[in-house]
Amino acid sequence: MLRVEGLAAGYGEAVVLEEISLRAREAEVTCVLGPNGVGKTTLLRAVMGLVRPSRGAVLFRGEPVHGLPTHAVVRRGMTMIPEGRRLWPSLTVGENLEMGGYAAPRESLAERLAGVVRLFPRLAELRDRPCAHLSGGEQQMVAIGRGLMGAPRMLLMDEPSLGLAPLVVRDMFEAIRKIAAAGTTVLLVEQNTAAALEVSRHGYVLELGRVALDGEAAALRDDPHVKQAYLGL
Repeated sequence: MLRVEGLAAGYGEAVVLEEISLRAREAEVTCVLGPNGVGKTTLLRAVMGLVRPSRGAVLFRGEPVHGLPTHAVVRRGMTMIPEGRRLWPSLTVGENLEMGGYAAPRESLAERLAGVVRLFPRLAELRDRPCAHLSGGEQQMVAIGRGLMGAPRMLLMDEPSLGLAPLVVRDMFEAIRKIAAAGTTVLLVEQNTAAALEVSRHGYVLELGRVALDGEAAALRDDPHVKQAYLGL
């Protein structure tokens, strides 16, 4: 579904990523792990066209998308759910969700909304409430639901568990598992290493702007470096 090959990117003279290569397979969760400041968010931004790579290629469904503007990447079927959710706080839950479907056919809006509510039943009760009045977990449901309203083939998710209570985190990762099982490919950036590896099929560990480790999630869970540095074992 997604191939990143030899990607280098940064901001001005500051190089953040060097020679990043990874793959995300269709209808699976692939996670990108690592401490703060190693370039995980920059990687997602480069894939989405928010940061222009200085070198390398991004291929989505076999077609190059590096160099395209972000709206063109979205129209090809890729959506990013940013860290911090970035909802429109004065708009209601329903209005935020509808905004997520602006680029998809209007005739399927009700069907897509029904799918979001099946995934997050709580949103049906909150539909008329302004997003500024929601809890962090409820806001994250809206952010994910808004992303799904565009009927993407792939979701890029940046730290979806950030700032959430443990029980909410558990439910959030179960929702991510269901999204992939329903056919949407997920590239997940996450600092909750244990939870990310639990829902992922394959994972990459970034250190100093490069891929330090990659492999099947089960193998990464057993890797001594991952255990010591990221799982506290």
